[in-house]
Amino acid sequence: MKIKALIGATALMFGAVGAAHADNASIHIGPKEIISPTFTDVLVGNFSISQSASDVTGVVYPLNTISGPSPFGGTLTFTLAQITVNGAHILGHVDLNPAADRFAYSNLGLGNYAVYASGTWTVTAPQVALGAIVSDVTLTNAVPEPAPVALAGLGLATLWLRRRQSAASKQA
Repeated sequence: MKIKALIGATALMFGAVGAAHADNASIHIGPKEIISPTFTDVLVGNFSISQSASDVTGVVYPLNTISGPSPFGGTLTFTLAQITVNGAHILGHVDLNPAADRFAYSNLGLGNYAVYASGTWTVTAPQVALGAIVSDVTLTNAVPEPAPVALAGLGLATLWLRRRQSAASKQA
């Protein structure tokens, strides 16, 4: 009987382990055509956070990752210098991924956000007059754990109660 009570109380104490989960959403934005070989703060696209505060990660890359001979002869090279994310609750948040082609923000609030890119592209084929960039954004909405402290407290209270009942039955 004591073993069953101990197992049950231990199960209550650790019942919340693994109870949290996260909802992920992937968003593909773009393509944005770029005509000028040097571009500054070109709007790649927009995304929205509508459910809860989210962790946001993303990457901006050329639509066609041609680096070498193009179908028209010559070469196409794409160099991204900077990504900027602007939006309702971006102030005070720091980009956690300083790479030129990626971004990461933690705990962004609800609202609309825009992804801007700056950089250069060069081509030696005269038939190719523009480049295009796209972005993939992943939103992770954390779902809070369902009261793990309360479950652990219930388990401890059960252990205490069983010990008290055991001590009372020994005295009687």
